[in-house]
Amino acid sequence: GLFGSVANTATFKETTMILFLNKSDIFRDKLCVRKIPLNVSGEFPDAPDTFDYDAGVQWLQNKFIEQSNGANKLVYAHVTTATDKSNIGVVIDAVRTTVLKEA
Repeated sequence: GLFGSVANTATFKETTMILFLNKSDIFRDKLCVRKIPLNVSGEFPDAPDTFDYDAGVQWLQNKFIEQSNGANKLVYAHVTTATDKSNIGVVIDAVRTTVLKEA
């Protein structure tokens, strides 16, 4: 996939990456309220067949992280809702901490 293509280029092979899984409110609505299964397309037979938000987010994060082939590569995932100012503040602080730690 696109994430794996970028994450595994020579430029980024050993680089820590930050993955933003944005629009968590829409994801929660579609999965938990509207009960749209993660494998509605039939393309993801390994997707959980539950409507549990946390299980769905964990599966989605893992789908991205497993595309990263670097033995020393770290991928930090953050679930966000960009319009939620308190959420974005927490994410920005986490990113700042990650960047400073890697510097």
